[in-house]
Amino acid sequence: MAERRLEATVIGPSKSGFLKVSLGRAQGQFISDVPADRLPSSLRLPNSQFVAVVEGRELVRVEADGEVWLKIQDEIRSIINESWAPIGAGASPDEYDGYIGELYRRLQREETDELIVQHLRSIEIDWMGLSEPSIERLREVVRRLRQLKLPGLGTGNPTA
Repeated sequence: MAERRLEATVIGPSKSGFLKVSLGRAQGQFISDVPADRLPSSLRLPNSQFVAVVEGRELVRVEADGEVWLKIQDEIRSIINESWAPIGAGASPDEYDGYIGELYRRLQREETDELIVQHLRSIEIDWMGLSEPSIERLREVVRRLRQLKLPGLGTGNPTA
């Protein structure tokens, strides 16, 4: 499963060596027991807020560039939900969040439009098991993604 980034808040202690952490927002929000050693000591206090890198429902690590990633994720999400959305109407707003990180990396590496189109096509056919998509629709998605003014990632400090 692909990584996604979620807002996180430490609720408090859980069983020995674990913390209860709220991950996500609104309808997609859930509570998880997280090994305390996955968080810097400065983030282990109740009400500490950070951005978590999550696979499925498991916190993998703290995102050093948290706020920047949330901005990137929100901007790319709006395009893929409006212009791509291969599953169609009825998908949850965060349905495609697992693809955002790789799309961002490809945009930052300045891959050609055709490589990104082929990546989206592969997601639809190979990963989702859908039929052959419209290449023109995928080109339009890439065109819209290219229009975004996405920030670069620095070396954020997760303990700040």
